Amino acid sequence: MDRDHEMNRIAQSISAMIAPYAALDIRWRKETEESLKDYTTWERERLGLHSGGEFFYIRKNGELLYAVITNADSALTAAAELMKLISNKF
Repeated sequence: MDRDHEMNRIAQSISAMIAPYAALDIRWRKETEESLKDYTTWERERLGLHSGGEFFYIRKNGELLYAVITNADSALTAAAELMKLISNKF
């Protein structure tokens, strides 16, 4: 399984698992110079977004709240980091 597919599957699975407790939109994406233009300067600075970075993004009601960096993490480690943030914040 390629990394993009695996990380997106984790995002979907965790979204479904937490749905009864928190209505969050969770997505994973690897950023490029071009894709970073989707974010404001403030969001890039606040969340530490950079080209080549891999992130889970957590949104609520369309608002971008958190980014969890997953560079060089195994899928299991990335899932654990995402769940840790969600459990601490929601």
